[in-house]
Amino acid sequence: MKKLFLAAFILFSYGLYAQKPAESIQGNWFKTDGSNTWAIGLHEKYAVYDAQFWDYGEMSQSDELYKIELKQPNARRVIKINEITGGLYIRDGKTSMRVEAKRQSEDRLRLKNGKSFGSDFISPDQVELMGILQHKEKMALTASVIYNDPFSEAQQKYTVNVDDQGRFKLNFPLKSPQTVMLTVGETFLVYLAEPGAKQAMWIDEESFMGDGSSWTSTKELLFMGDLAQENEEYRIYKPQYMEVRGYFENDSIQKASEPMEYLAYRIGLMEKHNAFNEAYFEAIPTSRKVRELAKREARLYAADDLMRYRWMKNMRTTREVVDLPQPYLEKVRALISNDPVDLLSTEYGSVMREMTMGMMPSARERAHEIRMARVYEFLKSKALSESNRVLVDHWLSTEKAREEHFGIVKFPEKVKPFTDQYKAEIKDLNSVISFELMLERISGLGKLAHSSVVNTFIDQVYFSKGTDVPDAVWEKAMSLDMIPLAKEVLKTRKSDLAILRNSKFVEGVAISDSEDDILAQLKNKYKGKVVYIDVWATWCAPCIGEFSYMPDVKENLKDQKDVVFVYLCAQSKEESWKTMVKKHKLKGDNLYLDDNKYAMFDKTVNVTGFPTYLVITKEGKLVREGIKRPSRSDELIDQLKEFAGRK
Repeated sequence: MKKLFLAAFILFSYGLYAQKPAESIQGNWFKTDGSNTWAIGLHEKYAVYDAQFWDYGEMSQSDELYKIELKQPNARRVIKINEITGGLYIRDGKTSMRVEAKRQSEDRLRLKNGKSFGSDFISPDQVELMGILQHKEKMALTASVIYNDPFSEAQQKYTVNVDDQGRFKLNFPLKSPQTVMLTVGETFLVYLAEPGAKQAMWIDEESFMGDGSSWTSTKELLFMGDLAQENEEYRIYKPQYMEVRGYFENDSIQKASEPMEYLAYRIGLMEKHNAFNEAYFEAIPTSRKVRELAKREARLYAADDLMRYRWMKNMRTTREVVDLPQPYLEKVRALISNDPVDLLSTEYGSVMREMTMGMMPSARERAHEIRMARVYEFLKSKALSESNRVLVDHWLSTEKAREEHFGIVKFPEKVKPFTDQYKAEIKDLNSVISFELMLERISGLGKLAHSSVVNTFIDQVYFSKGTDVPDAVWEKAMSLDMIPLAKEVLKTRKSDLAILRNSKFVEGVAISDSEDDILAQLKNKYKGKVVYIDVWATWCAPCIGEFSYMPDVKENLKDQKDVVFVYLCAQSKEESWKTMVKKHKLKGDNLYLDDNKYAMFDKTVNVTGFPTYLVITKEGKLVREGIKRPSRSDELIDQLKEFAGRK
């Protein structure tokens, strides 16, 4: 009798505490409400449900009815599953749904219209993203979310580890609904997120691998949680849109056309995109949010291309920035609305960054003239002796004759004994002039775009470099009519800078002692030296452009024996790297990072774009913020001398 009882108990316990669900219900299951979204994933070792990862707890089975406990450290759910013809029936408390093992056909009638975005479009909050990578060859080490922040100079990037089952969980802040980029392994995708969203996705890496033609192929992605329906629709829409995008044609015409010719072409291409969208959404009913995103992406993508034209036009030859006629600029401004829903497009932040830059030749000339006049007026007021007044007049005449000024005034050695005593005041005066010129360039933009550009400019010029905002610039910014969030962001960044300056911009952060860490290797190789690191890629035009300034920097630092230069090339083909090192005569320590080494490096540094510049201090710490690039030669030379002068 005891043996029979023991056997019955063992059988009962086995059914109750099974380590995995029955094979017949394992897999990914989809909603049947027309959205084609991912409802639940029942895998051998874990479940994905309600856009979260779950471990299995108690399980029981009676015929075709399953009772499964889902557990997290601080949460518990019990779901009941019935196997039915063609799928499953899932009950979770008072809610229930039917799911199937395959998506419905793509010509299904989708859910029409749906909700638009609410009046509280800008409402900062965290996004929770959980993902699973179905890897092709070897498992990725990290996953990263990257997006353009409309109120910051740099792209925002957040990186986490991928576990041995391909899982990752990533929380990141977002100020408004917008498209964000996710990269993991060979996968690069764009999807829609919003503040406060809880989202999950399953990614088949193989569907992303291949040449440029893969842009127009539908990727194998599953979406669960908030905006799952919209992202499923966007997954189907995007590759079809890419077929009419005209990326390579646009790139060629951008470099071959004169400004007004390119303007006409690019507006025509935008109209082609709009016509495609109109026909697509007429044929395939799609949610209102995706239609709003598509409409804005077409317009802001055109605005971004039109602004980037000034950099791209001469990229193959002189690399000189070109002037844009006033009618051209007015047309670009007309493409930027005051509607906050424009923030949906990842192009919005890119356009705002372009608006902060006044690098056209005519803008440089105007900036130089204004600076000369204002600085001359200031110096004259300080020149009490006749000899100093003669010195100031001499400076003005030589400065007017200087050709390669890039809009900035300089002081030759002859006048420095007089001007150096007013260095701080002249620097603040130049800052005020730069701010005024930027405000002049963006006059006529709506309140939202105006706020975005002002924030981006201040972040670009001051916060990202660890520099205080001059009082006159700050007071002017605070007096502007901006959206409340913009001023809140500025105030937060300003207070954060005071806290972080020493640790991030001066002292640096500790470098791990891992033998596999390239930074640890460089720290140990160059102990007691200042290591200037240039992180670049062979396809990055701005990276290549900076190389030409390096000889001058090195010449001015030739007496600084404790400053060394390292070039780290990543996300490039090794043969191309070898060719570029020879072509541009990169003297220093040249290192090539393959995908694995770069993933480990990126995990530490969180590279948001190429080029990136870093310094390892004499004390062996890494300074990641505020390091000058070679084109800011005088500032970089002063910065490296300061690092080298530390005892």
